[in-house]
Amino acid sequence: MLMVKYIDGQFGVYGANASLQTEMLKILNAENVAEKGGTLSTENLISLNPDAIVYVHADKMQVLIKMPLSHFYQMI
Repeated sequence: MLMVKYIDGQFGVYGANASLQTEMLKILNAENVAEKGGTLSTENLISLNPDAIVYVHADKMQVLIKMPLSHFYQMI
């Protein structure tokens, strides 16, 4: 299972239809137990009984969101 957030007791997960995330799990020789993406409660998460949870988080994205587009053009 790939988890992307935890807010107010809800876990955000990618579903099996998320192609990039599914490919990441294939590389790890794993499969996604979450059929649909969205939010899960603690009870829902436990009921899926995942062998492992990969938590995807990047603080750097907050910095990138605030950068003007001209900065990215300079990188090309």
